[in-house]
Amino acid sequence: MEASRLPEAGTAMTALAEQLRRAGFRVTPQRLAIYDCLHEADDHPTAEQIHDVVRRRFPRISLATVYSGIDALANIGAVRKILRDAHSARYDAGSEEHAHFLCRVCDRVANVPMPALSDVGAAEEIGEVIMVNVEFVGICAACRRRKLGLNPVTEQAT
Repeated sequence: MEASRLPEAGTAMTALAEQLRRAGFRVTPQRLAIYDCLHEADDHPTAEQIHDVVRRRFPRISLATVYSGIDALANIGAVRKILRDAHSARYDAGSEEHAHFLCRVCDRVANVPMPALSDVGAAEEIGEVIMVNVEFVGICAACRRRKLGLNPVTEQAT
């Protein structure tokens, strides 16, 4: 993202930059581009997919820089890391509190609306809650229909 894009992005990007500074991170155009990519994503991309998108604006950006940017953004709570297994992760910059549903068959990740779980009663005793991460793992409806041999439109056996 070019620095000139920052004013157009409005107060959300300005607030993000301030959060990064307060946490001791440098505010770079690459970090802002990584956040922008995640914020605009309809799915939950991998670091490699984020790298492919951000590289269009910054051809020399390395995958290591993307991982570093993701880590900085996750550190301030602007990005959530969704672990698929020990070797792969997806990322989400959704600002509203929600859970994730991970399909074990097709690797699809879907948002699941949740109540404000960060307002837990024990928060004062355990510390400040920055982010809540809830994940459901199972088989999505499309994979379930395929597994059962159901027509996706009629839900009848084919």
